[in-house]
Amino acid sequence: AWHCQAPTWAPRSLPLKNWPLPIAMLLAVPLGFGQGVIFLLALEDYSAKRGCNPSLSLPGSSTSDTTVTQVPFTMSNKFHCKAVNGLFECLPSSAAILYAYWTIGYPEPPDVPITPSGWRHERAFLSAIVFVMLSSSGLGLLELDFCTSRSISRKMRRSLRYEILHGMFRTTEVLMRVCGYIWFMVIMRRAAWWWWTPMAFDLFVTVILVTIYGGAESKMIVRVLCSVPCLFANIFLFIDSPYKRRGARRLSQRLAVRNAVTLVALPALAVAGGACPREMHGDWAAHQTVIAGALVGSVVYWFLLWWIASPHHFQQKDMPDIYSA
Repeated sequence: AWHCQAPTWAPRSLPLKNWPLPIAMLLAVPLGFGQGVIFLLALEDYSAKRGCNPSLSLPGSSTSDTTVTQVPFTMSNKFHCKAVNGLFECLPSSAAILYAYWTIGYPEPPDVPITPSGWRHERAFLSAIVFVMLSSSGLGLLELDFCTSRSISRKMRRSLRYEILHGMFRTTEVLMRVCGYIWFMVIMRRAAWWWWTPMAFDLFVTVILVTIYGGAESKMIVRVLCSVPCLFANIFLFIDSPYKRRGARRLSQRLAVRNAVTLVALPALAVAGGACPREMHGDWAAHQTVIAGALVGSVVYWFLLWWIASPHHFQQKDMPDIYSA
């Protein structure tokens, strides 16, 4: 809301930086903290699409050397405010809320639960919030892929079926990663003091991989910020910019190996760390739906990864890039 523009629906309200500071802080409550800017930018995007000729080509795709169709500025705003918002807020929030849901009233009496229940329907309320957060994370990643890959965006425009499957792929990826770590932390919470270290170590490894293969970015804070959503999803998978696609492909291959190793290492580490069969059986009895959904989601994720990343669906044209210049 501070930088975004909405010339059709809110020409005077946005961006907030143009207002005096007291008025900007007041408007930041409904537009920023209340996420009202998302609603305005959705309307702006709708108006922009209705005003555009659908037969016009995307930027850089015109057959003429002199004619280039300009994409409205609001589409870029929508990408930054919705997709990035989903990545940096919904992904960590999904993990935190799922942990709260998983540990409320668990283990059952006579043991003392990890998270005591505050009110009667708290668990049902958190389950709904987790569903919304996971869905928002998948949609944010879907928007990210649409904006970073011309071939993926072309597929989505042509096929609703592909768009749904791509969204399912991203949602199951988040589900697999989040549930795997939450399951481990709940199982090991009472068995070992280091129940949180695998996720911290994974984040450290992700930062190292992003630093090595992430290109010429010199600011460490940017690398860390990119590594946080990358802990739960491979945000570099579909980048096909000629300046960055080779580094993104190498990084994505390492992250895919990381995901596979984590899927095997967490259960093995739980058994080696002292998680008793009684604890695992009790966790399964209390969270059958979530665990079964995570297992099914893991299988679906790897199948869709093979299907979507195949050359038939995701093609990177063999043209010179900055690494081969």
